[in-house]
Amino acid sequence: MKKRFLFFLIVFMLAFSLFVNADFGDRLLKKGMSGYDVNVLQNYLNQLGYFNENELTNYFGPVTEEAVRKFQEEYDELEVDGIVGKTTSKYIIAKINQINLIKEKERKEKELAASVQQDLKELGYYSGEITSIIDKATVVAIKAFQEKEGFEVTGELDKVTLDKLNELFPKKIEEEKDTITGRALVDFTSKYLGTPYVFGESSG
Repeated sequence: MKKRFLFFLIVFMLAFSLFVNADFGDRLLKKGMSGYDVNVLQNYLNQLGYFNENELTNYFGPVTEEAVRKFQEEYDELEVDGIVGKTTSKYIIAKINQINLIKEKERKEKELAASVQQDLKELGYYSGEITSIIDKATVVAIKAFQEKEGFEVTGELDKVTLDKLNELFPKKIEEEKDTITGRALVDFTSKYLGTPYVFGESSG
């Protein structure tokens, strides 16, 4: 009898542990619940501007419920009930992925700008600081480079200009799968969030 009781106790504890440590989106979340996934939810809501960072816990209280409601109010497709079911969790994840994609795009744009400034500096067209921003001084340098090479003078980093710079200063090209992954993520986020962002366009 004691062995059976111990067995069921262990099973219960394991099941409870799985729920407490569930990944975000694996279960419905609502007021009164607690666990790792609640902390993840609060962190996501904080990144999206609906939750105060100082209030991060593992407990789904009234503050978390209100933050969820505010998020749900942004989308007509979501029921404003303060409960994180499958649909709401998908919208939250999609929005987080969208933000991360934009951040990654901005990071790559800054890396490209810094690389171009360095290349133009070595060629004598640019004399400013490496700012990682295509500012007026950089545009002037790009135009000078394009004119010297006989390209159309636009001041823009078009394919012809970049190809020539890469020819003069060979660089490791990132695998094309990164672009494919990015486009797939845009398709995923647009499914849930409309089309507020297009891969490859300026976020400025």
